[in-house]
Amino acid sequence: MTLFIVIITSVTLLFGTYLYTRWIVPQRLVFSKWVGRVFLFTAFALLFISPMLYRNSLQGYSRDGALSALQWSSYLIMGFLAFVLIFTAFWDVGLGMSRVVAWVRARAVRATKKENPERRRFLWRASRAGILSLAVGGTVAGFQDSRKGPLLKTVSVPINGLHPDLEGFKIAQISDVHVGPMIGRKYLERVVAMVQEQKPDLIAVTG
Repeated sequence: MTLFIVIITSVTLLFGTYLYTRWIVPQRLVFSKWVGRVFLFTAFALLFISPMLYRNSLQGYSRDGALSALQWSSYLIMGFLAFVLIFTAFWDVGLGMSRVVAWVRARAVRATKKENPERRRFLWRASRAGILSLAVGGTVAGFQDSRKGPLLKTVSVPINGLHPDLEGFKIAQISDVHVGPMIGRKYLERVVAMVQEQKPDLIAVTG
């Protein structure tokens, strides 16, 4: 367990350092840098605090009110940062490949054309705006999807040679419930009610 915590902490700090280097360091305005630092520090602090709060909730503490809001906030921030991290990494890979191609072409024609700093700054700002827009959109879409509630899908399975006594035999499979900080008793009660309405002959809980 200790090794797992060390690995998770190390990976989280590595990702945090990468985001800090790519997003905070290039900022020219002191105010922008401080805002970015406060946001990153608060975000990663919530990521570490939320699991501990959830652990306390399992021991009998209330999960309503401020605790529930804090847990939701931490998971939304985690989703947002995950999108930012992925899109930033893709952008950096693409940028690196384009620079290699440009360098190879310049060597091939022996050109000494210098990069336009204004164009570079424009691409930097445009890429950041695009990444933030995609990250916000992905976070909102994920939040809405998580609030839809349990989904019911009916599937008929034809089986050749099935015994007549098993004709119409109904199996309810419950999967991917993911009970945790954000999915609690009320959600699980809705799942149980939906299953009972189907009046299955057999209930299989597979995850």
